[in-house]
Amino acid sequence: TQVLLVRASGLVTVCHRFVSTNGREAMLTAVFVFVVGTGIGAYNAETLRPCLEDTFHLSRQKAAPAAKRLSQTVRSKTSEFSTAVQSKTNDIVAAAKEKIKEVKEKRA
Repeated sequence: TQVLLVRASGLVTVCHRFVSTNGREAMLTAVFVFVVGTGIGAYNAETLRPCLEDTFHLSRQKAAPAAKRLSQTVRSKTSEFSTAVQSKTNDIVAAAKEKIKEVKEKRA
C-alpha cells in the first residue's frame, strides 16, 4: 500500500508500506528488522548511550510522581471497594443462610 505524507513545508512524499498477509513473512521481516536494528545499535553504541541515559533519567524523573499518584488513587479506591465487597458478601451469606434454613424446614 502507499501512504502520502504531507509535511509542514508543503512537501508531499509517497511511502510504501509493506503489509504482509502471511505469518511467516511477517515473522521473517520482524527478525530481519531486529537483527539490523541490533547491528546499528551496536555500531552506534558510543553515540547513542548519552542520549539513552538522558531519556531514561528523564522518564524516571517524570514517572515517579505519576506512580505515586497512581498508588495513592489505587489505595483509596481499594479501601472503598473493599468495604463495598464486604457488605455485598455479608448480604449474600445472609441470603444463603435463609435459603438453607428454608430447605431444612421443608425437609423436616
